[in-house]
Amino acid sequence: FPVTIPYRVRSIWSNGEWFTISTNYGVALTNSSLTAILWESFIRGQFISPQICIFDQYGGYWIGDNDYGLAHCPDFSESQDRWIKPQGPAFASSLKVNAYNNNVWVASGGVGSDFQTNLWNSSGISGFVDNTWVNLSADTMDYPSTSFNSISPFFCDPMEVAITPSNNRVVYAASWEEGLMRVDLDVGNVQTLKGEEGTELYTNVWASPDFIACGAVTVDNDGVVWAAFSKIKYGIVAYLTSGRYVFFDTRSYLYRDWE
Repeated sequence: FPVTIPYRVRSIWSNGEWFTISTNYGVALTNSSLTAILWESFIRGQFISPQICIFDQYGGYWIGDNDYGLAHCPDFSESQDRWIKPQGPAFASSLKVNAYNNNVWVASGGVGSDFQTNLWNSSGISGFVDNTWVNLSADTMDYPSTSFNSISPFFCDPMEVAITPSNNRVVYAASWEEGLMRVDLDVGNVQTLKGEEGTELYTNVWASPDFIACGAVTVDNDGVVWAAFSKIKYGIVAYLTSGRYVFFDTRSYLYRDWE
């Protein structure tokens, strides 16, 4: 084979016209005349770890990936590459599942067993809304007919998603990396709620982005968002429908959590 394969080989496939070698870090592909040689290790923003790669009768190839499922590449241009996933969450891990009015949201998690360490998990959150799965990763949104704004913040380590009772298409996410997040499916917007300028929450968010640590969130029947934070003295924060924040000092109840 005219390409050095420095990785562990998982499978070899050929149909007489095409020949592929799948490894733990990519796949090598060539035709029988060795005029088309390709090393594929990246598809649609994802590094791949293929188990097998086969060609169809149209000259396109299919990759069964160890981490992301099935990928289809109809040609070598990469412009039409796509992942084919079953209906459901976009990730295998699940820290918390919440449901309301036939809507279900799943948070993939993002904190170590010591409840201190960030995992930098970019899998994101997934929701079943109006009979459609919504998948929001760290910086991309997969939702029919919706293009989320380009300034939506990058966020990792989602801990929980709470559904607004009065408007199920607005949800709030607790992120152990970015803090409290607001997701509006109709507007197509992800917003970081940092508190008013000058408050400790606002200052702490900008000064120590790896210590925002919002671990839980819920929305009551009056539309008030309640969030639990670590690493600041205001362990409980209420976000009112007026946009105002109310901070509750928890230092006398939660030992050392605010330090």
